[in-house]
Amino acid sequence: MTTDAEPLPAGRVTLRDFRFNPSVLEGALPVLVFWVVNQFADAPISISASFLAAIVVFVRNKQSGVIRALGVLGFVIVAASAGVGLVLDSDKAFAAQNIVSDFVVVPIALGSLVIGRPLAGAVGRELFPAIRPLVPERHAVFVLLTLLVVAINLSTGLIRLVMIDALSTNDYVILSRVIGVPFNILLFGLGYLLVFRVVERELAVNPHLRPQRPDA
Repeated sequence: MTTDAEPLPAGRVTLRDFRFNPSVLEGALPVLVFWVVNQFADAPISISASFLAAIVVFVRNKQSGVIRALGVLGFVIVAASAGVGLVLDSDKAFAAQNIVSDFVVVPIALGSLVIGRPLAGAVGRELFPAIRPLVPERHAVFVLLTLLVVAINLSTGLIRLVMIDALSTNDYVILSRVIGVPFNILLFGLGYLLVFRVVERELAVNPHLRPQRPDA
């Protein structure tokens, strides 16, 4: 957990004040490998290359807690998709893994609300440890964001179902990720605005909880 050694100078709290683990971006590597190799190789080769890249990313992921659990689940989906793709000799069956992920996340997110541990809160507090003493995991803002996660995954899952039938595999691999960008921007942007509004309100009452900037 992030410690609060020194208060930051007065002013608006920004994302710069909180530590973010950029390793989560490595998840795009298997997709990139699959797309590149699939341009000139048969399905078994492109699937195998992408799966090897997924193994590398999985092994390099040193996260724990909820993020690690989601990473394990994601890897299981990739492995299962690779198995199906190899058995069927179908690159499209392998590429459909993001559709599976979309629909798997929905019951997980809803279940997290049922047990009182909103998924958005669990993930957000692990990505940005400094907000832990400022925004409780069960805060209403995380409930709202978790419901948004459900809506987004249902939407992208249905859109991708239509796309995978209408597009070539290579086009689908790229475009299915592209259509997710505005949804991710919406989730991240709204999450930033709502969560950091709560953070600022809490810091106004408890300024001693202000985190130290990583570059301080």
